Amino acid sequence: MTAVRFRVAAAVLLTMAFSAGTDSSHAASPSTRADRSLRTLDGSASFNGDWDLHTDRSDERLDLGLKRSWHRGNSTHSWSWSSDVALDELHGITRAQIDGDDAEVEFTLPRDAGVFRMSGRVHRGHGAGEFTFEPDRDFLVELRRVVPEEPTLDDLARFAANKLGRDWLRAYAKRGYHDISADALARLAIHGVSPDYLEAMNALGYRHPDVDDLIRLRVHGVEPEFVRELGSLGYAEVPVDELVRLKVHGVTPDFVHEMLDLGYARPTTDELTRLRIHGVDEQYLREVSKLVEPRPSADELARMKISGIDVGFIRRAHARHRELSADELIHLKRRGDSD
Repeated sequence: MTAVRFRVAAAVLLTMAFSAGTDSSHAASPSTRADRSLRTLDGSASFNGDWDLHTDRSDERLDLGLKRSWHRGNSTHSWSWSSDVALDELHGITRAQIDGDDAEVEFTLPRDAGVFRMSGRVHRGHGAGEFTFEPDRDFLVELRRVVPEEPTLDDLARFAANKLGRDWLRAYAKRGYHDISADALARLAIHGVSPDYLEAMNALGYRHPDVDDLIRLRVHGVEPEFVRELGSLGYAEVPVDELVRLKVHGVTPDFVHEMLDLGYARPTTDELTRLRIHGVDEQYLREVSKLVEPRPSADELARMKISGIDVGFIRRAHARHRELSADELIHLKRRGDSD
């Protein structure tokens, strides 16, 4: 028996893929969902697939991959997941077995949503075999209080693989997410919108963000500390779209602090974003503020940078002419003088 080895990309530790022409998590009709429903909890059907494991890492963690595929009509569907896991997350297998010579193994990966039961062989840091997923009945009871549609085995497996547990369900229910879809819950887990993240953002004034907004914030690296620091500088409860733009374009609290220290009266988020888009950083702010009077506005700073005006140009212009304003420097640059 062989299994395809899944490797984890450096920037993404958790990945999920569904393919059936369209994403089956979105395309499933009520009848299709019924075909995959949790009637299987009575043991009348099973959820099986292949696993593989390897230890080609610089740390003590293991790379574990799960995959299953099935046919429905003329379509082939597949589900896969891979992640790095700590050895103590796997019950019933030891490091000695994994690193030793050929050995038959049986072990489990238990989660709140259910347990993956693995059987197969390992040999010198690599292994492969088959798994069976068994959903947890008690978790299902709590899940039904949050998810409006009947969950499926696929849903439960996604939650289990991505560590979406009871604490997630309770946190989202507490914050008013009572009719959130199973697919949305899975996406939140995949992108790391954890209960701690939800609570931290709630404390900062983001009390019921849209699921897509929460995911956008996490995908673009908007952390609570970033939001908190901006708030301390006068930018509290900035809309999600603006937060994302600030983060994407490199507007840091340090950059905002520098502008305020130089006397700029709380530039708008659009002004901050425009400055960073055109390459205005803290050093440029400090140097220009020392050389140009009156102090350039945020718009003039952006225009100076767009025009290619650096500190050397400003000094040469002052030496050849006189102390020039931002507008005069821009005009001079466009004429091609003092190059």
